Amino acid sequence: TFSILLLAFLVTGCPRHQKPGTAEALVPSSPTAVSTPALSPEPAPSGIPSSIVEQVRKAGKDLDKLYNQGKYREAVSLGEAVLKQSGRYNHPDLCVLLQNMANASQASGDLSRAEQYYRRSYAMRKSIFGHDSLPVAISLGGLASLMQEKAEYREAEKLLKQALAIVEKNAPDSQDHANILNQMAELYHDQGKYDESYPL
Repeated sequence: TFSILLLAFLVTGCPRHQKPGTAEALVPSSPTAVSTPALSPEPAPSGIPSSIVEQVRKAGKDLDKLYNQGKYREAVSLGEAVLKQSGRYNHPDLCVLLQNMANASQASGDLSRAEQYYRRSYAMRKSIFGHDSLPVAISLGGLASLMQEKAEYREAEKLLKQALAIVEKNAPDSQDHANILNQMAELYHDQGKYDESYPL
């Protein structure tokens, strides 16, 4: 028997997970992506120069334009140049930049580099926001999409379940919750597990 979740996915064509190359925007994200906090309006944490923060924010906007044009490798190169100056700091905007660099790397087919950036973003977000925060769930969802592309389905499912637990704790019945469930439905669909049930 089809689960309610998978039946909805197959019949109505629920949005797929955030595709590689779709960055965490500086404005509210699209309905098909896990929503992302806007770049931090608060003053920079102690220890990181405000000039570096501004460089990161400008790079984020430029990177966004490049990958929207399909220039994924250029987007990654831009991000790497900024990381040479800012990589030793922890800051919310750097988390977003790393996540977008991971997306662009994945879209360009460089899965190894994409994984490095996803994991750096995840580790930084966990350090800044805590292990059970929504930004961490975003990083877990991105990493899960990469594992799914690599056909590492068990690892993808493990990551999605972690993300789902975080979202259910912090934002139940939200768009984030629906997006994670849709991503999990897609994972089961890709494996041909049409009878896989997941409680809603």
